[in-house]
Amino acid sequence: LIEHNVNGILVNPGEPEDLAKAMENIAQNPELHRMGREARCRYLANYTREIHVQRLCSLFDRIRTNTEKNSPN
Repeated sequence: LIEHNVNGILVNPGEPEDLAKAMENIAQNPELHRMGREARCRYLANYTREIHVQRLCSLFDRIRTNTEKNSPN
């Protein structure tokens, strides 16, 4: 979901110092704020509730269609 230095900064889990450094770096460098905009664009393009529901409905339709094709009648 997160691409390092594209739409966020990845840090090692369990390393609060790394997280603090990354947050300080973002706060001190306005040019890095673009990552927030990139993250929002990615969310809007891929992860909204509407998109999630649409993808689930499509999946369910494919499953139903395959089940109907393969069921003995």
